[in-house]
Amino acid sequence: MQLSIVIPAFNESARLGRTLEAYLPYFTALYGEDFEVIVVVNGSVDNTESVAEAYAKKYRQIRVLVDPRRIGKGGAVIKGFGAAGGELVGFADADCATSPQAFHALIQNLGSAGAIIASRWLPESVLIPPQPLSRRISSRVFNLCVTALFGFQISDTQCGAKLLTR
Repeated sequence: MQLSIVIPAFNESARLGRTLEAYLPYFTALYGEDFEVIVVVNGSVDNTESVAEAYAKKYRQIRVLVDPRRIGKGGAVIKGFGAAGGELVGFADADCATSPQAFHALIQNLGSAGAIIASRWLPESVLIPPQPLSRRISSRVFNLCVTALFGFQISDTQCGAKLLTR
């Protein structure tokens, strides 16, 4: 399998369908059956699991993992990565903040690196809708703290789209 995309989902019933509607046709056109989308539902009290299962019935490329605990985004990503079978494994947020075209750009730009992280802070980045000023400021301050503490050379550590090689 070429590609695994993990989508962590906590109480995302209102937004998950829109994301799957965007990602599945796009990546099916590129990869056919040689990719998978793993939706990791964790601790949800809405009908996120039902939404994910309904799409899994329509698309063979979807797998749904359910953890009744609130394991958080990181826990859901780890669980999804553990189940992933792709040579490339990435994750994207359930709110479709990263379009399938932008996620595909990560694949195209990975090159020989072992990982690539999307960034909302590059000059060519387009955010729809634009984030409020307070959110942009808090995000940049947090990113500066993380990069200063850990010495990362990453422009946007918290962007919700990342891709790694197996």
